[in-house]
Amino acid sequence: MKSKLTLPILLLVAGCRSQSSPDQAIRDTLSKAVAALEAGDAAGATAILDDHYQGPEGMNKAATQYWMSQILKQGKVGVHITDQDIGVNGNDAFEKVHVLFTQAGTGLLPDGSKKVYMLHWHRQGSAWRLMDVQDFTGAQAN
Repeated sequence: MKSKLTLPILLLVAGCRSQSSPDQAIRDTLSKAVAALEAGDAAGATAILDDHYQGPEGMNKAATQYWMSQILKQGKVGVHITDQDIGVNGNDAFEKVHVLFTQAGTGLLPDGSKKVYMLHWHRQGSAWRLMDVQDFTGAQAN
């Protein structure tokens, strides 16, 4: 009898471990995009963007990918997330993220390398997609 219960219990525990919280799923999604950007893959970095994505200065998904590809032509980019605060409400989440950007050979990127962004995420099925990014760098104190 004991052995008949062991397998279902192990499967249940394994299933619970494999399901991450929404916060962790968002962190993982952003980490994959950062890794792609640092590897020089603008398309991979923008894969998390929703088709209706709206970025700073009105950039859509295609414009963001183009902008990233132009930055990457200037050299390898480093992205260092120094703080993340995520609030989840059902299928939507908002994340305040502090980021430091660097570039090989030049150090910090021009235009101010320390940024604060507010990200709007939306869950589509099991995936979190980035809907909107607002630059809060000048709007709020760190």
